[in-house]
Order: sequence, then structure tokens, then C-alpha cells
Amino acid sequence: MKFQKLVLNNIGPYNGFNQFEFNPEGQKNTILIGGKNGSGKTIFLTSVRLALYGPLAYGYKTETVEYLNKVSALLNKEAKENFYIQLEFVMDENLKKRNYKILRSWYVAKSLVKESVDVFKDENHLNDVQKDDFFEYLRTTFPPSLLEICFFDGEDLSKLSNDDLLSSYLEDLSAKLFNLELFSTLEKDIETYISRSNKSGKEKKLEIEKNQLKEKLKKLKQQLEYCLSTLKHLNIEFEETKIQYNKTKQDFTTHGGLIFEERQQLSREIIQIENERKQLQDQIKEFISKYLPFFISYPMLKQLVTQLDDEENYFMANLLREKISNLSLEQLLREIHIELEPKIIHQFKNKLTKELSTHKEVPIIHNASKTESHQVKSLFIEINQKKLSSFIEMIKENKEKFQVLCNLKQRLKDNETTTEFNEMIQVMDQANKKMIELQSQMDKWMADKEKLEQEIEEISRKYDKVNNELYNIYKVKSSFQESKKILMVSRKFRENQLRKKLKDVEFFSTKMFKSLLRKDSFFSRIMIDHRTFSITLLDEHQQEINKSSLSAGEKELLVLSIIWGMIKASKKQLPFVLDTLLGRLDNEHKHSVITKLVPNFGHEVIVLSTDSEIDEKLYKDLIPYISNEYTLHYDISNKKTFIETHFFNYGRERTVQ
Repeated sequence: MKFQKLVLNNIGPYNGFNQFEFNPEGQKNTILIGGKNGSGKTIFLTSVRLALYGPLAYGYKTETVEYLNKVSALLNKEAKENFYIQLEFVMDENLKKRNYKILRSWYVAKSLVKESVDVFKDENHLNDVQKDDFFEYLRTTFPPSLLEICFFDGEDLSKLSNDDLLSSYLEDLSAKLFNLELFSTLEKDIETYISRSNKSGKEKKLEIEKNQLKEKLKKLKQQLEYCLSTLKHLNIEFEETKIQYNKTKQDFTTHGGLIFEERQQLSREIIQIENERKQLQDQIKEFISKYLPFFISYPMLKQLVTQLDDEENYFMANLLREKISNLSLEQLLREIHIELEPKIIHQFKNKLTKELSTHKEVPIIHNASKTESHQVKSLFIEINQKKLSSFIEMIKENKEKFQVLCNLKQRLKDNETTTEFNEMIQVMDQANKKMIELQSQMDKWMADKEKLEQEIEEISRKYDKVNNELYNIYKVKSSFQESKKILMVSRKFRENQLRKKLKDVEFFSTKMFKSLLRKDSFFSRIMIDHRTFSITLLDEHQQEINKSSLSAGEKELLVLSIIWGMIKASKKQLPFVLDTLLGRLDNEHKHSVITKLVPNFGHEVIVLSTDSEIDEKLYKDLIPYISNEYTLHYDISNKKTFIETHFFNYGRERTVQ
């Protein structure tokens, strides 16, 4: 990828139309952009990210509210419309160079920011499907993580002088530059697959669980068989007892029909009265538990209702007073064409307040909600003399029915003792009691049967599940072995590729570091461990050099040399942005970086610098490699950044085409 042009229209401090042209060509691979702190260099970098990736530039997958809020903060506050970033660049696609233009624009509607994106390929506007395909291709061939590699910040580079940080950075950098991330991801997926299937001896655990479930199923089925057998015997005994009862009842009916009918009638009356008494007793219990306490404390309940009414009136009066106070009577009267003096209006307002919101001062005790107040008042309405009278009537009626019930039971008892068929009656009673007992036993065993059937069904499901899991484990065991082989081959291939690439990195880094240092015979070789990415410096006698003996500037040159070596070994053609790169270097080392490193950093290098970093002498050293130069000048009074087509006062003003 090679950047051609960046246009910022009402973005950050870039008010109106602002344009950067890059056009690197051959030896002139450098675009020099100068500016003091706060002049807009950070917005420049952010705009490149935003133009290419939109929400992905901020870590969002889609246009979320948070993303649009960040964009809104980026838009120029003085402008009202026409916000956009336009980035033009060249990409290699199917061995052909293609010219692309991304136009990402925003407009504000009802305080909400809306985004639209247009993409042009060789001046042809892409439709929505083609646009989606392009961004997918861009994300895979030039992802945001790769773009971040292209942006070098001097402050971040100085931190990499720490060995641990540098090793970690180089490991990450090598994965992205040498296309090894795919293998790392594949290996992690295979490891997850294998570990998920063999975790903690899962197969053995499942086999134990399967045997336990099988044994439990066997016991439950034995219990169910016993339960069914018992139910069968109880049912036979119940039917035999029922036959005996019906035969005795038939004989009794045949020989003592009148007496029997009388007994049946008495029994029916007893059952009916007992049912009526049960309903009355339930009503009495409900009254005692629900209403009786409030009848006992009726004065307190009445006082509570009065207090709630007073509080409600008090709140209503305050609300009316506030409404009247805020009422614009003057405007209201004018609308109906009535003109009154302000004094009369004020008097009328006071009179209205007095008439509508008169109230007494009430201490707020309960501060109840409308629902709570309504419930209390509804209860108070129910607590009346009529309710109490109905309760007394229920007690009286229950007492009367109890007396009638006692008389009926006594008559039934007298009937039994006087009848000559007493023996038949006793046989029927015994049979009836036995049937009731047998029915109770059958109900209990039936409940046990249903419970056992549910347990058997549940255990069977668990057994089937475990059995299926074991089957799948047995089924894919062979695939685990193949996966392990693939994992081993991938690791070996990645390790070999990395070792080869790092050999190239060592060669290029050593060559660059030697050219940047002023100590010609200080060292002979840089070595990089392909497992730990630790850096070792060797002197001309192949003895290790203590890196702590390097100055801060030399450590930074070492980091730059290794990063350059990584990029050189990767053979990737990428645009690079170097931001405040020379801050910690002395003039001699700055000269080396400007004349040796920057020209060889890539086919396109954008250098962001302050005037204290690149002075007039260094600027002259860099001139042979500059294709375009700019200075960002921030006007504090207008809060606007102006782009001047020269580097501070060293360069000569140009006209941007």
C-alpha cells in the first residue's frame, strides 16, 4: 500500500478544506511534516486510521453510539456541515496496481451524527456489495493491527529499550510481519480441540458414571416390579371386599328395605349438614383472621383513615398552590382580550390560592402512596355493622346446625341398636372400612409407582446422554491423534520459518546498527533467540556485550535497527509514519538516522517532527529524499490549523497541485 493524498475537511482543528499530497517516488520516499505540539499531528494519524477502517479504528465492529460519539468529538466545532476525510492510495491486487479512494463523510441531523462511506476503484464508484467486499479484502490483507506496526512513536520506541518489553514486541511484530499469525491461531484452535476432548480423563469419568447409572436403573426397575406386584394384590383384595359388601348390601335391601331407606336418608342429611357446617366454619375462620382484628381496633383504624385524608388534602393543597403560583394570569387574560392592572391580577391570584388551596397544617406520618391509601380506605368501608351482624349470624347458624346434626346422629345410632339386621350392618361397615384402607394403600403405592417411573425416565435420559458422549469420544479418538500430528507439524514449520526469518533479521539489523553507530569496532553481530526473542550483542571477539553499557540514544538506535531489519526481512511494501523519532538522539546519531535509516525504511515514509528535532542542518541532509513537505501551524486566536507547504522556515514555499 502507498498513500497518495489525504484530504481533511472540517476535521479537528483543520477548518475547511485541507490537503496533504504524498506522491513518493524512487529515492524521494519521504514526506516531511513539521509542527509544534498541539498543532494537529495526532489528528493527522487518527484520520488515516479512521478513513481506512471506520469503527474498527476505535475497536468497534459496527457503527455503535460510542463510535459516533468519538467521531462527533473529532469534528470541527466551528463548522456546521460538510465533514469528511478522503484518503487516496495504491494497492497491489492480483499483481496489478489499483488506485483506490475512500471518502468517509458525516452529517449532523437532530444532534445525531450519521456516517456515509464511498469507495472508488480506478475512478469507478463501487456499489454496496462491491464496497463490502473491498473492506473485507482490506481487513484481511492490511488489517488494523498491521497498520499499527506502520506507526512508530518516539516515546513508545524509547520504552522498548527495556529487554522484556522489546522481546514481547518483537514476538508480536514477527507474527504479523512474517504471516505466522495464521499458524499460531490454528495451533491454539487445535490445542483447544484436543484439551476439550481429553480434559481431566473425561473418558474414564464418563465410563464410571455410565456404570453407576446402569446399576441405579437396575435397582429402580426391581423396585417398580415389586410396586406393580403389590398394587395387583391390593386391587384383587379390594375387588373381593367390594363383592362381599355389595352382596351383604343386596341381602339387607331385600329383607330390610324400609329400615335401610331410613338409614340412607339419615346418612344423606348428616353428610349435607356436615358440608354446610364446614363452609360456615371456613367463613368464620376467614372473618376472624381477616376482619376481627380491625373491628377490635376500629377507633385506631378510623383515626388512620382521617390522617390519610388530611395528608392527601395537604399534598393536594400544596400542589394547587404551586400550580396557581406558576400560572401566568397576565398572558391568559391577554389571550381572551382582558386587560387588568397587575395589582388586581395579584389580588385575584391570592384570592384563588386562598379559595382552592385552604388547608390546615398536618404532620406527615404515613406519606402513603395512592395504592396504599386506597387499600386502607377500602378496608375501612368493609368494617361496618352489617359485616359484624353477618358474622354473628354465621356463628348462630353454625350452632343451630350442630344441634340438628347431633339429633340426626343420635337417631341413626338408635336405629342401629333396635334393628334386627344389626349383624348385616356391622358386616357392611367392616367391609366399607377395609375398602377405604385398601384404597388408601393403593393410592400410596400408585404414588410410589409414578415416582419410580419418573426416576427411571430421568436416569435413562442421563444414561443415554453419557453413552452418546462416550460414543463420540470413541469415534473421534483417531481424529485426536491426527490433530496432534498436525499441531506438531505446524509448530515445527512455524519454528523453522521463524528461525530462517530471524537469521535475515539478524543480518539486516547488524548491517544497519553498524552504519548508525559511530563506534565502528564496538560490536560485530546482533543475535535474536527464536524462542524468547531476547537480544544478544556480540563484540568482534564473539563475546557478549552488556547492553546496559549502551547510552539511551544507542539503545534507541538498536531498537530501530532491529525493527528495520524485521521489516526488511518481511519484504512487505508498507507506508511508515515516524512520529517524534529523534527526540533522545544526539546530532551525530540524528544525522545517521536521517541519511541512512529513513531513506531505506520503505517506499513511503511520513516523518512527523518538531523544529527542535530536525533543525536546518538535518533538514538539508534530508532534502535529497523529500518528495513533499508541510508545516502545521496552529492559530490560537482562530483555533485553526493552517497547512503551509514548507518545513518551518527551512523549506521553500510550494504550490500544492
